[in-house]
Amino acid sequence: MLAAASRATNNAASTGLDLSVYDGRLAIVVDIGAPTVGDAASTFQIKMQDSATNNASNAADISGKSYVSPGNNAATVSTIAIDPRAQNRYLFARVIITGGNSPAFPVSVQAVGSLRIS
Repeated sequence: MLAAASRATNNAASTGLDLSVYDGRLAIVVDIGAPTVGDAASTFQIKMQDSATNNASNAADISGKSYVSPGNNAATVSTIAIDPRAQNRYLFARVIITGGNSPAFPVSVQAVGSLRIS
């Protein structure tokens, strides 16, 4: 959903992931690394959002489906479970940065699941 890259832009969303091609639950793996340089005392929140259209500006938060890093520039990995049948068709990951965003932090978000067999 979000390739591993240094993130400094607040409120940035991934492209839409089409949930209609998955069977069963998805595991959304959030990986936040230590800052690239310095110490900004930042906290990252990864919000999972969904929409009926493939447009992040139409996406709304999915209740209870977000991850907040522990702060203090800690590297962390976490998993969020998503049931495609309970969501709109498109899934987005939105990055919210609290505190400083310079230096940037390496962040990635991956979806792991089983594709539907036609």
